[in-house]
Amino acid sequence: MKKGRRLARQGYQASQEAGGWEDIAEVKLAYGISRYFQGKYGKAYSLIQSSKDIFEGHSHKASLARATSEIGFCLLHLGKYEQAYEYGQRGLALHEDIGSYSQIEHARFVQSWVALGTGSLLEAEHLGRQAVTGSQITEDIWRVGMSTAILGFTLRAVDKRHEARTFLRRSLQISHEFGVYFPLVFGLSVVTLLLVDENQIERAVEIYSHAESHPVVGCSRWWRDAVGHEIAQAGSSLSSSVLEAAKARGRSLDLRETAGSLMDEFV
Repeated sequence: MKKGRRLARQGYQASQEAGGWEDIAEVKLAYGISRYFQGKYGKAYSLIQSSKDIFEGHSHKASLARATSEIGFCLLHLGKYEQAYEYGQRGLALHEDIGSYSQIEHARFVQSWVALGTGSLLEAEHLGRQAVTGSQITEDIWRVGMSTAILGFTLRAVDKRHEARTFLRRSLQISHEFGVYFPLVFGLSVVTLLLVDENQIERAVEIYSHAESHPVVGCSRWWRDAVGHEIAQAGSSLSSSVLEAAKARGRSLDLRETAGSLMDEFV
């Protein structure tokens, strides 16, 4: 992961020196994406917006569609939900117009997530199911793990808790098996809500504290609004000493070991 970020940074610097509008725009896009995986959503937004402007100016439709969807993703995590929804919709429409199957599925995944920010739960569920099916067809492990985790969140939100458990177990299982970092972090974050439902408050606090220690969750306004507030509210029922001890244990957890221990519970 660090190597990927370093290569993206080197590519960005080289493209700035070399000129070529397409190279500059593509590397800005890639570098922006690498930044949001560090939880640096503001910087990611600036870079991807800049790449979008270049693609738009040169009518480069495929890359414009991709940049538009990714801007929606950044805006979601910056807490700008209405704008995120608009960009997500626009990106999906552009991808559908172009007709690239794998990119359409990714755009559906992004839009299923940004729809949650505006409370559009039925749309989120519909697109989320399409995204899961599409990721399974293309056998993209990263997308399977991500889309199943977010669909699990959506299903819990529409009170389909049994099905939510099934999808979250699938997310943890495939992410744990292949060591896919981001789906593991996101899957664990969502699982904490099911633990709250089961009145396992201390454990929910512990695991969310660990998830929050990763910048991709800890620096996200959406995760704070969608999960963090509910965990904090549930945690207020604990004594301050128990609450702080749970948070401290959470920060020292091992990501993969924690996911592995939870999988057996979600049958």
